[in-house]
Amino acid sequence: MNMIWRNSISCLRLGKVPHRYQSGYHPVAPLGSRILTDPAKVFEHNMWDHMQWSKEEEAAARKKVKENSAVRVLLEEQVKYEREASKYWDTFYKIHKNKFFKDRN
Repeated sequence: MNMIWRNSISCLRLGKVPHRYQSGYHPVAPLGSRILTDPAKVFEHNMWDHMQWSKEEEAAARKKVKENSAVRVLLEEQVKYEREASKYWDTFYKIHKNKFFKDRN
């Protein structure tokens, strides 16, 4: 059993599930209430609720999942990336500065 899984299980058993994103912010549209009624507005949000996929869209998504799952990160590397996550994020933001989350509207 890998270390990440073991830590997750121990947190659940102890009732100490870590919360990464704690803030007083509540979304304007709670989950379940974003219904796409006007296809012209499809890009106004990054998520829509109650969307029905066509058979073609589902097949394409399954194909992409299979492609993305073809190469797996070794357990030792997973532990390293978890342990040194802040280093990798620092490097990422040094490269991208404020461009990654740039308002593109």
